[in-house]
Amino acid sequence: MSARILKLVLLSGIVLLFAATSKAQSYGRVVINEYMPWTSNTCGVATEFVELLNFGPGPTNIGCYILTNGKYSVTIPPNTILQPGQYYVISGVNTLVTNCGNIDGPTVVNLNWNTCGCTNTTIPTAAPGFMPDGGNGNPNMVLFDASMNVVDAVTRSTPAPAVSTITTSSVSSQCVRKTFDLDNLTLNYEVLGMSTGQANSFARRLDGDCEWIKQPQISAGANNNKTSGGTSSITYSMNIVNAMDYCTGQRGAVTITASGSNISTFFPMEYTIAYDADGNGVFDFSDTYTYGSDNSSPDIELTGLAGGSYRVTVGSYKGCNLKTFVFSILPCGPLLPIKLLHFGLAGSSPDEHTFNWRLADLEGLETLALESSTDGATFRTEHQVVLTRNSPRNVRQSVARRPGTSYYRLRITGANGRPEYSRVINTGAGLSVQGLRPNPATNRTVLEIQSPGERPVRYRVYGVDGRPLLQGSVRLHAGTNEIPLQVSSLPAGLYQVSVDGNGGDKPMTLRFMKQ
Repeated sequence: MSARILKLVLLSGIVLLFAATSKAQSYGRVVINEYMPWTSNTCGVATEFVELLNFGPGPTNIGCYILTNGKYSVTIPPNTILQPGQYYVISGVNTLVTNCGNIDGPTVVNLNWNTCGCTNTTIPTAAPGFMPDGGNGNPNMVLFDASMNVVDAVTRSTPAPAVSTITTSSVSSQCVRKTFDLDNLTLNYEVLGMSTGQANSFARRLDGDCEWIKQPQISAGANNNKTSGGTSSITYSMNIVNAMDYCTGQRGAVTITASGSNISTFFPMEYTIAYDADGNGVFDFSDTYTYGSDNSSPDIELTGLAGGSYRVTVGSYKGCNLKTFVFSILPCGPLLPIKLLHFGLAGSSPDEHTFNWRLADLEGLETLALESSTDGATFRTEHQVVLTRNSPRNVRQSVARRPGTSYYRLRITGANGRPEYSRVINTGAGLSVQGLRPNPATNRTVLEIQSPGERPVRYRVYGVDGRPLLQGSVRLHAGTNEIPLQVSSLPAGLYQVSVDGNGGDKPMTLRFMKQ
């Protein structure tokens, strides 16, 4: 099989996946998931709606995206962030009451085209409204991104209805106006096939699927899995081929297998891989995204995966049949958190660096080596010992400073001959925040800071609204410092820790989850 290999680069001991820059701030697959072109008489024309869905795996900035049927257009206000799994409902009212948008209850609309000041012209509030209605109506919907790339396009039947040239709104000069005529564009529509029915919406059979139904159970702002027997034309299964990153040529690997009738006709399969680069358990714009395709039916092989947490969204070349998988690859040295309790820089002088480490136990371990590197990739041995049951578990070791050498790690080898590695310490860095552990936290987490010398620092813990919730100050010693933070009083959620070096250092931030 001609699998696509992810390109990896090892930099300062951290594996980074390169993302395609052309997809900046578009880390999720956004689809037109449901729309209602013919409302019931009691609901009114203004309750027509279109539901967008970000299927993931990451967030997408849909600001200045354009939704159009070729006659009317709605421009989404700038900096509108749609998180993975989040819906965005556009309609002519602020709230869709029960049975006029969702059978389960009222739906608060995200964007009202009658009041947003974001349409190309005033949209009628009397029939036929935003979309052509009635059994012979042929409503089509096209979603463009801010650069006029087609994100999604659906129509009841082809040929799509004739339209005219329109110029979009600038949304109070915040978006660039676009002038176009759908008749002059090459659009690959998804064709629904069924006729319009009053008080029925067109909905994907399952969220993100390629199959559509005339949905009698409208579900704006909620999943479409309300009709019994709803199945997709493709089913997927995932197998973790290699669950561990060995920090060698052998890294993690998974295979996703697609099943269905004439499955080869759905290939090439496209995918987006989200890598939790900062390890905080949240997939956002600071993480790393890789895009690819695989034309070797029926398997999609993803190899070269660094240790860490992933989400991968796969789909057919049509841009639908979407499925997201969540998995983790064990980092090299997964046994070390059990055996190795601590590894840090205890101090530095002009002639040497001093490190300390603590081992939980020595059973099954044979050798321990302190290694150094000039580039964080290729290491040499500085100090090595043979481990026995009587070896000390709490060690302080000094090594001579070498010009240009600033990266250090431990290599611990077990009876099976396989080495496990600690994290890499960069002694050349100034004041740096190494991380928080555990993350997610429950009652307590430890803030780890590396300092080149003694100095005071202040820290603050902020909520998502920017309010400081916890704060304190400590005096650091040279080397690695562990600062316990009691977070039991904080409600579950996402928080940010800011550390101010109070000595010319740039404030440093990192995030953690409270369970």
